[in-house]
Amino acid sequence: MPNDKILIIGKNSFLGKNLYHYIKKKKNVRLLSYKKFLKLNNKEIKNFNYLCNCSINPKYNTSKYDEKNDIDLKIVKKIQNYKIHFIFLSSRKVYFNKNNITENDKLSPRC
Repeated sequence: MPNDKILIIGKNSFLGKNLYHYIKKKKNVRLLSYKKFLKLNNKEIKNFNYLCNCSINPKYNTSKYDEKNDIDLKIVKKIQNYKIHFIFLSSRKVYFNKNNITENDKLSPRC
């Protein structure tokens, strides 16, 4: 695993920035915004072994589920033809959509 290349999406997220600063001491890692990720070409994307998304569309938490607001789904569709492991750190998508979600809320996985 010494040659692993990791891409973290979420340049402005607290989790993304801190994960990047921790991992960069040990691994080859790159931190990008979601918009910059969308601009990567296929050659650049296939160089990564792992991708971790720490970004979210603000509408995802405030609106009824809609694929156009699902950044994770868009990322997975973009990398699906490559041998990239997608790391999903959050449980935010397994609960029924509502304000102030807690661990005891009703489960309703969407993707």
